[in-house]
Amino acid sequence: MRDYPGVAEQYCRDVLVGAVVAGKWTRLACRRHLQDLARSGDDAFRYTFSTWHASDVCDFIQKLPHVEGKWASPTITLEPWQIWLLVCVFGWRRKSDGGRRFEQSYVEVARKNAKSALTSGVSLYCLTCDGEVGPQIKTAATTGGQARIVFDVASKMARGTPDLREAFGLEVMANSVVCHQNNGSIQPINAKSSTQDGLNPHLTVIDELHAHKDRSLFDVLAVCHWRSEKSADVDDYDRGLLHDRRLLRAAGLSVQGLRGCGRR
Repeated sequence: MRDYPGVAEQYCRDVLVGAVVAGKWTRLACRRHLQDLARSGDDAFRYTFSTWHASDVCDFIQKLPHVEGKWASPTITLEPWQIWLLVCVFGWRRKSDGGRRFEQSYVEVARKNAKSALTSGVSLYCLTCDGEVGPQIKTAATTGGQARIVFDVASKMARGTPDLREAFGLEVMANSVVCHQNNGSIQPINAKSSTQDGLNPHLTVIDELHAHKDRSLFDVLAVCHWRSEKSADVDDYDRGLLHDRRLLRAAGLSVQGLRGCGRR
């Protein structure tokens, strides 16, 4: 198995020395990752880094098949930036209860960088391996067709991995991927926020965030996550991978935690 935390660390170092071109927030997030690794053993620091959690999600996704296009290998090979993203989101844990430190993730990259494949892999992981009972995974976008993109890729991945279907009792249907082992499912939803109040999602993927006319759907889904945490008394939810181009503040995502990372 690849040394995924090591790959993530090297990616951060490459970004910080300019070997990999990256924007301001990525550079600050890389600096934060390295700084926090250095102080994770401090009793006063609230977070710890779990090598197992960081590696497990990466290893899971690399066992999934490519389902579109022509590739050198039949299964996914994660790029260093993808490994860094997954390692950060899944590896950092709260010392108080073991829950994930980061509950929201915003991903903004150029077209044809396999966003749908990556988030489809995350969706399948959260459906099967996240230790949740009855995990509800929702894929959302401005239209039903757009919301189905991630769902359809996840469905094809599940169909193309018999061992995964057998191990977790997955059943792939037209509008749902059901996990009979834990009673969870992946389903696409429409963009009408007024119809989503009753949801109880474990993970939400919001695609093409820049195309949403307002933040009403984001707000409703965020409230749904809050309700889920409140009723289940569990805080290990990933609140969603938000991709494409709407500025962080438009989604209510804070970058305040990164601002201090520019100081040595």
